Amino acid sequence: MDVTTRPLTEQDLPRVAELLDSTLGAGFWDLDVQQSGSHRAAVADGIIVGVASAVIAEATGELAGLAAPVGLVRIAAVAEDARGCGVATRLVREVCDACAAAGAADLAAFAWVHGPEGSAPLAGVLRRLGFTRARRLVDFYSSSGMQCCPACGQVPCACPADLYVRSDAKSADPHPR
Repeated sequence: MDVTTRPLTEQDLPRVAELLDSTLGAGFWDLDVQQSGSHRAAVADGIIVGVASAVIAEATGELAGLAAPVGLVRIAAVAEDARGCGVATRLVREVCDACAAAGAADLAAFAWVHGPEGSAPLAGVLRRLGFTRARRLVDFYSSSGMQCCPACGQVPCACPADLYVRSDAKSADPHPR
């Protein structure tokens, strides 16, 4: 599969909404391409097959203790037929690189664990990019609204999140391109 990446635009939002609804679940995501940060799309044959978004955040709340500012990966999703081709790794690497270039001292991501005893699909990507799991956050998504969670099937969502961090955002990627 020949995939290119580029900045996400407002015009991409209808297709991105379809992709995120199908991969993350309707009501379980928000994306503002005008928000300061990096928002990237992966395109194959003219169709968006992946998206990643990261913002510069303060080291408060669950991010307390990290070096500020923090580059926070907020969203990473890839269409089912484009998985296993390195699309997510490429997108997350690009948004992390952009956060580091914008001054992020540390990088972080909340990886959605599917079900209370499940695993986080994003975990492998994060580990490949030098992130380590810091801790599990129980009921992290319980305030995500009153939609039925596509992973655990509960309202509100009972899924935890794993916080992954990579200190020294400007350090070399342990797995260069």
